[in-house]
Amino acid sequence: MRRFLLGSTTGLLCALLLVAAAKGQETPFVQLRAYDYQSRQPVQQIAKLIAEAGTNSAALQKIERALVEVLKHPQTTLAGKQEAARFLGIIGGQLSAPALGGLIGQRDLTDIAVYGLERNPSAEASAVLRRAVARTTGAVRVGIVNAIGVRRDRAAVGLLKGLLRSPEPALVEAAVAALGRIGTPEAVLALKTLPASNAAAGAALVAAARQMAREGGKQQALALLASVVESNRPGVPRGAALETLRELDGARGMALALKSLEARDGYLASVAARIVGASRSPASTSNVLARWRRLSGEVQAVLLAAWAERGERAAGQVVLAAMNSKDPLVRLNAIRAAGPCAGSRAVPRLVETINSSEWLERETALQVLTAMRTADAEGPLELIADRGETRNRVAVMRVLGLRGTARSRALLMRYAADPNGQVA
Repeated sequence: MRRFLLGSTTGLLCALLLVAAAKGQETPFVQLRAYDYQSRQPVQQIAKLIAEAGTNSAALQKIERALVEVLKHPQTTLAGKQEAARFLGIIGGQLSAPALGGLIGQRDLTDIAVYGLERNPSAEASAVLRRAVARTTGAVRVGIVNAIGVRRDRAAVGLLKGLLRSPEPALVEAAVAALGRIGTPEAVLALKTLPASNAAAGAALVAAARQMAREGGKQQALALLASVVESNRPGVPRGAALETLRELDGARGMALALKSLEARDGYLASVAARIVGASRSPASTSNVLARWRRLSGEVQAVLLAAWAERGERAAGQVVLAAMNSKDPLVRLNAIRAAGPCAGSRAVPRLVETINSSEWLERETALQVLTAMRTADAEGPLELIADRGETRNRVAVMRVLGLRGTARSRALLMRYAADPNGQVA
């Protein structure tokens, strides 16, 4: 009952205000015409009316009509028009789209008008924006094209295709991005008219594929993504296409990632390495290990980092061999991966590395040995402490001191009485 009374009261209040507005009386809409950043009471009252109208389309249309009248009135201040346009950006529909379009090109009103049209759900708003492209220039035109893209206006594809020939780079970039957001087959064909070297066009093709997949065209999207990966486009869009393909179809994405590990483009190959390295598939890991020597240092470094993260034991032998690489990053990542991937087999090599001339490698080896599981580390460490060369025995004492386990403390107590003064 309370809800019914509230709704009735709201409807009556709205009706009374709108009737008064039609007669030119002092309603919030009339007051808004004279608004010049003083009392915000009319703005607050209109906001309250909108909130109380809720989803009542009839009430909202009456408010929309009153706001349009505010925009059209010759005495309305700039501030009043800005507030009216802002409200229309929230509730506006077909009725207000032309009025907002009329603000485009006016100083201090263009941005808010374009934003309002961008959010307006009516087909009329799309038409207004398309028409505005022809009569605007510079940043305003770019903003309108961006709004068309946000709306995914399929009817604008031909218009946007024509803008791809513009001498203005910012406008071309906006048109490219808009076509990618629209993502129809026609938009894709328009994007493919640009040179393969255009990185923005490649990124837009990936965006188009995502849109196709969202709208049910998954197979079209997969074919488009694969074509981008295997093209001669720049590495960044090819890498993005590969990642998206992996998200949409794991098996197909993995197959193409394995193939791309040896790509000439270093960025694409690195993206492929991240994808493959994160996979727990034994078949994928075996594939990589069999091709290890053919892979670039950059790819090897990425794979080693991924294997270290998940402790890929199948890669242990390759990791140990990579500790001798001539590539500093490969060598460093191999040291990081040695403990998680090679376990106890890595301990002697890591102890040797603590005596390396490279500070970062020494510290990394020390950190890896400190963090290794007791079952993997402490038996081999004790063996080196008992029988190793003096410099390696000294290195083991540093490791035992940092590990802090009960067994490490016991070993330190024992070696404190060692006859070798350097060890003790």
